[in-house]
Amino acid sequence: MLKIVLIVLLVLVILGAAVVFGVLGAVLPWFVTRSDQTITTVDASGPPQIAIPTLPAATQVPPVGNLYKDEASGFQLTYPVDWTLDPSKPLGSRASQALLLSPGTTAESLADGGSRVSIVIYTWDPTNDLSAYVTRRKAAWNASGTTIIEEKELILAGGIQAVSFIVENTNKQRDFILIATMREKYLEIAGQGNLEVIEEIAQTMSPVEAYSQGYQSESGYFCLQYPSTSIFYENQHISVDGVVSPADSTIAIQDTSIDGSVLSLTYFTLPDDTALADFIRLENDCLELSSSAGQSFSLEGHEALLFPDTNCGPYGTTYIYTTAGNMGYRFTIETHENYSAAAGFIDPILKSFQAQSKDMLLNVTPLP
Repeated sequence: MLKIVLIVLLVLVILGAAVVFGVLGAVLPWFVTRSDQTITTVDASGPPQIAIPTLPAATQVPPVGNLYKDEASGFQLTYPVDWTLDPSKPLGSRASQALLLSPGTTAESLADGGSRVSIVIYTWDPTNDLSAYVTRRKAAWNASGTTIIEEKELILAGGIQAVSFIVENTNKQRDFILIATMREKYLEIAGQGNLEVIEEIAQTMSPVEAYSQGYQSESGYFCLQYPSTSIFYENQHISVDGVVSPADSTIAIQDTSIDGSVLSLTYFTLPDDTALADFIRLENDCLELSSSAGQSFSLEGHEALLFPDTNCGPYGTTYIYTTAGNMGYRFTIETHENYSAAAGFIDPILKSFQAQSKDMLLNVTPLP
């Protein structure tokens, strides 16, 4: 009998417990009754800390879409669609500058929350020596009290080597600066304002092939390419100071960038087996020129002689002579500076030059 009573009491206890936990389950929050739910604790000393998700980069940085292209210097970059471009202008005889301006910003003043980017091309010797140029800039910053906060070596699109900096001047203003070499010259992209956006703009830089215009001479038996930004003259010569005159069997290509260098090419029909030295002696108006004074090099497989920075003409004039078959070619380079300063414009044209026989010229595919 006692055993039966104990069993009945045990059943009643179990039923009572089930009722109690059922009531609690209906009253307590769902996250307390779930064993797999993470419990959030709140610091009673302040309001709850709500984690705000990070927005995608595209919503934090203005959209990048406008294209800035400098074909003469050989690079391009993109910048935000709502920014404006102040086109490139000379800065003295050895530099030029373009500006990219965010809404409300001008060349003279920076809008609240705005940014300004300068794109400067410098002519400086030695050419193509990024390390030497960076060392010079660091020395200038140190002398002015400017501190380097960050320095990074970069490889941009097309293999462009660059060095970027964040610097702080004595007024605690921070600037972003990127330095690279472009076609025998130096490029500096510098900006104030939103340094994150400025860095993004600078790192969109890529090379651009400017030598897209082609010329083919049926009477001179040659072809070459030249920058689409330059001015081309046929059967005319233009001096470096802008005077145009008739010139038979001559083409002239004028650089439209900093100092307006001019490359002219005049061609001559020579007696068979004319030596290069004889061609030079026959076709020159400069007493400094002699075959013994020239610098020998190969111009697309043809023997050539270079006479740099002669005293002939009103400004520095460089001559190059070469022959191919019974044709002679005289290149004349005029510049306000020296030959090395114009090399970024001249060298790609020379490298594109091809002298051809008459049969080859008739079968050649026209240049674009």
